[in-house]
Amino acid sequence: MVEVLSPRTEREDRGRKKFDYFATPSSLAIIEQDERRIELYTRAGSKSTNEVIEGYGALKLSSIGIEVSLDAIYDDIGLDTIRQRGGDRQTRAS
Repeated sequence: MVEVLSPRTEREDRGRKKFDYFATPSSLAIIEQDERRIELYTRAGSKSTNEVIEGYGALKLSSIGIEVSLDAIYDDIGLDTIRQRGGDRQTRAS
């Protein structure tokens, strides 16, 4: 499951929906819309993991054999900067 956050739905996406998805073995990718950042939550059996992908990383969904770069995900939205931890911004090198 993939959720693209918006200010109106972020609270529900990060709250109730996230826990509903964990009721079954699954993966949930929460994609920020105003910064290059994805939170990936995966549950298989009793094991769960979470990963934060930022900057120029890639979203890897090994269960279905897919890897997508953040460049490809954010290509058409025109983000020229990356928000780093702590709120600082870094301009993307061309």
